[in-house]
Amino acid sequence: MSCSINWHAATIVGRFSAPRMARYLTTAGGDEQQALTLYSTQARAATVLWQTIGHVEVVMRNAMHDSLCAHSPNWYDRLSVVFNGETKDDIAKARQRVAKYEANETPGHIVAELNFGFWRFLLSRQYDRPLWTPYLYSAFPNYRGRRDTLFQLAMRVNDARNTIAHHQRLADPKAVKRDALELAGHICTHTRDWIRTESVALEGAVSAL
Repeated sequence: MSCSINWHAATIVGRFSAPRMARYLTTAGGDEQQALTLYSTQARAATVLWQTIGHVEVVMRNAMHDSLCAHSPNWYDRLSVVFNGETKDDIAKARQRVAKYEANETPGHIVAELNFGFWRFLLSRQYDRPLWTPYLYSAFPNYRGRRDTLFQLAMRVNDARNTIAHHQRLADPKAVKRDALELAGHICTHTRDWIRTESVALEGAVSAL
C-alpha cells in the first residue's frame, strides 16, 4: 500500500531511488505522495501480469515440448545437431540445475528448467525448417499466421516478463495482457479463457489489499 503520511513520502521516494521514481514524480507534478501512489498502482498491475504470464509460459512450454516429442521424448538430445551454441548451453545449464535436486533426470525436469526465453527462441527464423515446419507449428493449433509474427508476439510477452522480474515500469500493462492472452489462445482457447478469469479474480484481490 502507498504511504498515507505525507512527511514520510520523501524518505520512501529516496529509498526507491531518484532515477526509478523520476517518471512518477514528473507525472505527479512533483508530488511525492502521489508519485508513491502511482508507483504502487504500477506494482499491483505487475503482480497480476506476473501470474498471467506465468500461466502462459507453462502452457506454451508444455505445448512445444509435446510437439517436439513427436521426434523423441528427449528431443533436447536427439535434435542437438540443429541447435546453436546458445540453445545447447541453455539445455546444459538446465541439466546442471536438475542434477542438484534430482538424481534421475526426466524430460519433465528439463522442460521445467528451461525459461521463457529459451522457448521463444525456438520460434526464431533459424529454426524455421528444422523445428517449426516439422514439429512446432502443431503446438499452436489455432494459429494461422506466419511463424515470424508468432515469434514477435512471444518475444513481447517474454520482454514484459523480464521487465516485471527486474521491477521495471511497464509502458502499457493492458497491451501486455492482450499479448499474453492472445498467445495462450493460439494454443488452447479454453485455457486462455481460464487464464483471463484468473487474471480478473487476482485484479480484484490485489485492489482490495
